[in-house]
Amino acid sequence: AWIVNTNWIFNTAWSLVRLVVSTKVMNRMQQATVESLLDVIDKQYLTKDLGGDWEPDLMNEWYNKAYQLDAELANSKATTATTTTTEAATITTEATTTTTTTTTEATTTTGGA
Repeated sequence: AWIVNTNWIFNTAWSLVRLVVSTKVMNRMQQATVESLLDVIDKQYLTKDLGGDWEPDLMNEWYNKAYQLDAELANSKATTATTTTTEAATITTEATTTTTTTTTEATTTTGGA
């Protein structure tokens, strides 16, 4: 993680955090300036305020993702409903066949007596 454009309050707090946090975690975090950040991350992935080219429209991106997930959920429910209806029709057909066979056998048995 990069921490960019820090002020003196953060720097003071950071020096206290260093005493508590393990070296392994500290090695994962770096303080950086905008210029040094551009050396490590491509300009297309940085927002304009950090000197990059990316201009996020998070609200629009969020809505698009929400609509996509909603459509996928609706499709999965429709597929499940169709499968359930088909299974119910198969069970009904099997039950009707069994009832018809049982009725025919009963009629044959009764008729023969």
